[in-house]
Amino acid sequence: MTEFQPFRLDSENQCLWRGGERITLTPKAFFLLKYLVDRAGRLVTHQELLESLWPDSFVQPDVLKTHVLDIRNALGDDAKTPKFIETQPRRGYRFIATVQNGAAPEPRTASIAVLPFANLGNDREKDYFGDGLAEDIINELTKIPGLRVIARTSAFAFKGRVQDIRRIAEVLGVANVLEGSFRNSGDHVRVTAQLIAASDGSHIWSGRYDKDLSDVLTIQDEIAQAIATALETQLRGPGERRPASAEAYQAYMEGRYYVQHVTAPSIARALECYQRAIHLDPGYALPHSGLALQAYYQMLYLATRPRELAPAALSSLGRALQLDSGSAQSHVVRGVFSAFYEFNWDEAEEHFTKALEMDPASPMVRMGRALWFLLPTQRLEQALDEVKRSVGWDPLSPAIRAAELWILYAMQQQEAVDQARSLTKLFPGLPICRFAAAITLLHFGLIEEAVTTLEEGLQVVPNDMFLLGVLAMARARQGRVEVAQQIRDGLEKRAEAGYLPFLSRAYAWEACGEANSALALLEQAIEEREPLAVIAVAARRLDVWSGCSILRKMNLK
Repeated sequence: MTEFQPFRLDSENQCLWRGGERITLTPKAFFLLKYLVDRAGRLVTHQELLESLWPDSFVQPDVLKTHVLDIRNALGDDAKTPKFIETQPRRGYRFIATVQNGAAPEPRTASIAVLPFANLGNDREKDYFGDGLAEDIINELTKIPGLRVIARTSAFAFKGRVQDIRRIAEVLGVANVLEGSFRNSGDHVRVTAQLIAASDGSHIWSGRYDKDLSDVLTIQDEIAQAIATALETQLRGPGERRPASAEAYQAYMEGRYYVQHVTAPSIARALECYQRAIHLDPGYALPHSGLALQAYYQMLYLATRPRELAPAALSSLGRALQLDSGSAQSHVVRGVFSAFYEFNWDEAEEHFTKALEMDPASPMVRMGRALWFLLPTQRLEQALDEVKRSVGWDPLSPAIRAAELWILYAMQQQEAVDQARSLTKLFPGLPICRFAAAITLLHFGLIEEAVTTLEEGLQVVPNDMFLLGVLAMARARQGRVEVAQQIRDGLEKRAEAGYLPFLSRAYAWEACGEANSALALLEQAIEEREPLAVIAVAARRLDVWSGCSILRKMNLK
């Protein structure tokens, strides 16, 4: 164990500790940090690092920047005023903190990942059951004090892959992995589960459950309790209220499964499932907040008009909180709507604070607070701290990683460039990630790289309006104003046929040098309550957009 205050580098378990908190690093980031720590005080060149960490592969030097960015995020280090890693431009890196050896190791039972339960039946429509079972076990395990539980998005990234459990644990930085399977037969279900130690692949605990589907909640409770017993700890008290109807719970699980896919057909399917759950059990709160969540996803990811969806979503949230005021999910979603739709920052803070009290280990609660309250109100250091904690719990979540980029961009930190590059490598097919990355690259003058980022995204999702709007800006900065004008004209033609987000059009008009028209469209975007527009304005408060009346309309000035 190597120590550099306030951290300990645990070589045996390949992890970083700060007090009792285990901090996740990817394997390469860990070995890069260890290499620098072992050579503390000495300049280590790019070439030496590449030859040592990738001895049998040709790797571009830029990959070092991505890993150093991850290390800095984990350490809370600043490239401009470093406490740990000093950058020597075009040469290499030096570890500058004081290093000591011999700290006592931490126990390896402090972390777990729950993989989706495999469907052993022939009905693929039942896949939602295995995902839902795993997700609710994750939620139950977060009630174990001191246990770091990897969140859904990162754990589910391995779904359908044939990989060694020890490799999965290494990537996620956990000591234990829970895997399982299920098979439906009419109203009966058989569930098996195994808790595996990552160090040697041995089984710590296993169990099999043959029950009626109406007893699925009992299965979750028994598995969570068995894990708590195996890890020699205990669960905290109850969280959100349980449904009275098992059929309603299954409908909710199915809706939650489909809403995560964020496509128009899957969102429509989720809506039907939530409505069915409410019909089966009108007193069950979570489907009501689920209706609001799917509406938010439609606004953010599918460019649906917010003012058409928000009133019903707010009504659903009111009902959800009336039914269960102790629901962290309902409070965090209500906080998001209080922020972007109502510009009521005090109320947003109140809901996020309540959600945090109810579920302090939820990465989505912390990310929501960081992106929708701390960023707009310019509490940027707090926002970065919150989102970094979220990354530790859910390192493969595109929403969390994108939020991290928006915050770094708002802080005007050069590290935002490395984060933008990392984001597109992690999630190359997601337009919203490429949008945030391209905005960042343009801001730092990397025009050609921004163009490449946007054009690669448009190959995956042709005619994405946000990518096109930012591409117009990039082309204009290349001096190709005529291309920017063609993009603008194309967007305007599409807008004649129906609603097209005003923000995308604002970027295109700004690219063409029409500042007044761009500003008018931005004001319409804010009036419409487009979520991305609210984020973009909050992050661009230091540039040309900050001098207008928009911030006052958002109750931010």
